[in-house]
Amino acid sequence: MAKISLDRWWAESKPELFASLKSSAEGLKTEEANGRLKTLGLNTLVEAKQTIVATLISIFANPLFLVLIIASVVSQLVGQTTDAIIIVLMITLSATIDFYQQYHAQRVVEKLRHRISLKTTVRRDGHLMEIAVSELTLGDVFMLESGEIVPADARVIESHDLQVDQSTLTGEAFPQRKNDTVIDETKDLNERTNCVYMGTSIISGEGAAIVTATAADSEFGRIAKELVGRKPKTEFEVGIGKFSLMLTKIITALVVFAFLAISILHHQIFESFLFALALAVGLTPELLPMIVTINLASGARRLAKKKVIVKDLRSIENFGSMGVLCTDKTGTLTTGKISVEGHFDVRGQPNEEVF
Repeated sequence: MAKISLDRWWAESKPELFASLKSSAEGLKTEEANGRLKTLGLNTLVEAKQTIVATLISIFANPLFLVLIIASVVSQLVGQTTDAIIIVLMITLSATIDFYQQYHAQRVVEKLRHRISLKTTVRRDGHLMEIAVSELTLGDVFMLESGEIVPADARVIESHDLQVDQSTLTGEAFPQRKNDTVIDETKDLNERTNCVYMGTSIISGEGAAIVTATAADSEFGRIAKELVGRKPKTEFEVGIGKFSLMLTKIITALVVFAFLAISILHHQIFESFLFALALAVGLTPELLPMIVTINLASGARRLAKKKVIVKDLRSIENFGSMGVLCTDKTGTLTTGKISVEGHFDVRGQPNEEVF
């Protein structure tokens, strides 16, 4: 398929747009659509998928695990094989619980995604047909109907009292009326009255639109692409990191002090060294990672009973530390209408000056 080049597609006339997309108001032929899908890929957003190896690496990158791994190596070096085995078993058991929880959660989420298959109505081969949203491609003409989610960025080519809620992209609470007229190329996203965007919703009316961008090339897809990356550390991870650093400093200070004291008093360098290493192993909290993991896993199980999927155990601590959870359900709970309920001063008293 020859490369399709689009530039200022909201400012082109319909004939120009159809020519640029190598399509028409009747949409694509099935054969052409399948060819474009193979070249351009499915209309799906970028997802942060983590492989088994990456999951294991993220688990063992825990600073507390690293301290315990060093302790197990030291135990083996000083001949305390039993202690080394116990530490390794504690690490393995804790990591296994963490890995199982994350892997199981990912599988559940994938199953839910496969079960929820969104569809849209398109014009292909001269008639209407229903296809999966993921199979929508550049140049497809799809129908716009009240209550539906727009499946891709598109230019409106037919409009009958069409109004779209674009708050997911622009933050604007009021719906925008859409039409099929040509607009100036200098208009920004919020002013393009002849365009609809992936993720927005049809409030009323009906119409048809021709796809101009899908997947990661859409406005919504660009945002999703930026969000997929290394997640910032949770407060729990930051706390564990600080605790591990403090523990390492304390153990190091005590080991050095014990080594110097015994060496000076008894002049037995090698035995002092072995004693200091044994002290380091003894001071290391081998059970702490497992206790933490078991507690977090217990929280995940309790949430699972209430039909909440925990994808990452480390998020449990952040969730549990919240006092108030605020969610935006504007439109669902407020019917999209804004009204003044009161005007109060800093003391919570009604105040006309504030109004």
